[in-house]
Amino acid sequence: MKRYVCTVAAGFVLALVSAATASANLGLPDPGQSATQVVSFGEQDVGEQTNDADVTQAQGNGNLNLSPAIAIGGDATTTNEQGNDNYASSDVDQENDVDQSQDSTQKQELDQNGSSEGCCTDQSQSGEQKTYGGDQTVEEQKNDADVTQAQGNGNINVSPAIAIFGDAETTNKQGNDNVAKSEVDQENDVDQAQDSTQNQSLEQSGGSCCEKSYSTHENSTECGCADGQSQTGEQKTAFGDQTVGEQKNDADVTQKQGNGNVNIAPAVAIFGDAETTNKQGNDNVAKSEIDQENDVDQSQESTQKQELSQTGGSCCEPKVHGKHGYDTKECGCSDGQSQTGEQKTSFGDQWVGEQRNDADVTQKQGNWNGSFAPAFAVGSGRLGPCNSKCASSWHPVGGNATTANKQGNDNWAKSDIDQKNDVDQSQTSHQQQTLVDTSKGLIYR
Repeated sequence: MKRYVCTVAAGFVLALVSAATASANLGLPDPGQSATQVVSFGEQDVGEQTNDADVTQAQGNGNLNLSPAIAIGGDATTTNEQGNDNYASSDVDQENDVDQSQDSTQKQELDQNGSSEGCCTDQSQSGEQKTYGGDQTVEEQKNDADVTQAQGNGNINVSPAIAIFGDAETTNKQGNDNVAKSEVDQENDVDQAQDSTQNQSLEQSGGSCCEKSYSTHENSTECGCADGQSQTGEQKTAFGDQTVGEQKNDADVTQKQGNGNVNIAPAVAIFGDAETTNKQGNDNVAKSEIDQENDVDQSQESTQKQELSQTGGSCCEPKVHGKHGYDTKECGCSDGQSQTGEQKTSFGDQWVGEQRNDADVTQKQGNWNGSFAPAFAVGSGRLGPCNSKCASSWHPVGGNATTANKQGNDNWAKSDIDQKNDVDQSQTSHQQQTLVDTSKGLIYR
């Protein structure tokens, strides 16, 4: 009895011993291997994000002054100051920030080795990886800032100064030297990411099948099997849509300083000087700075790596004739052996709705003021130096009448608006696939 050993590349040894002519095909029933990895992401929704800022700064407005100065035999002085030297500062920071991410990491290793009794027949291996990223949706993002800074407006002053045998003086200041500063920062920020990493490794090694045959005259070798051996790997990535709704920044800034004042301030002097000085809505400073930004980052990335390795052996059938010798030949085959690898990436739409920045800045300074401020001076009379009945005369001796009015001068207004809409969208797919196929089959001897 002779023993013949056939060793295959995977290191598996099959030894079949026979004393007579035999025909055998030993095998296990359809060995196989199957693995599935599935990841399903749910939708990510963010409802409306709203920042509302309503700032009102009212300083020195709407004053009513009635202050006459009356002097007999002396001086009459009226001084009125309303709504001056105010300082208003408004600082508004608004931000909407959304971060959404979907991340899947899958790793799959399939290792299959044929046994010595397997004969490599109908041996199969299948691996599948799937990732489904749900939709990522961000609804409207909105920042509202309504800033009103009113300083020294709408004042009414009635302040006559009346002097008899003296000086009459009226001084009125309304809505001057005010400072208003408004700073608004608004930002809408959305980050959406979908990331899938898949790694799949399939390795398959076939075993051997041997059949001994003996005769008397002829030496020959026949080969051929591994029928039905297959290997399939599939990777799929499907990303949902990425949607960003309307992004909107609204800034409404109103800065009014020293406007719409009404002044009635007569100065009346009898036998003296009359002087009226009126200042309304001068030397105001208004500064408005608005920074608005809409920023959207959307990315979809898929990395897929697939390795399929399949190794087949040899198929040999040595036929020995006579009592003294035999001849052995080896040959390879791969009938019916197959290997399939598939990688798929499906990206959803990336969509960004309307992005809008609105800035409405109104700066009014020292406009449409009304002033009625006459100055009256009535002089005195006296007789001539001769003091005679024939040489009488009238010499006007009086005072001076002066009116000074300044309205809406030297105002300073500055408005600085920065608006930005920024959208970044990217879709990246990395796929790597390696398929190695080496025959392995059935051995006959």
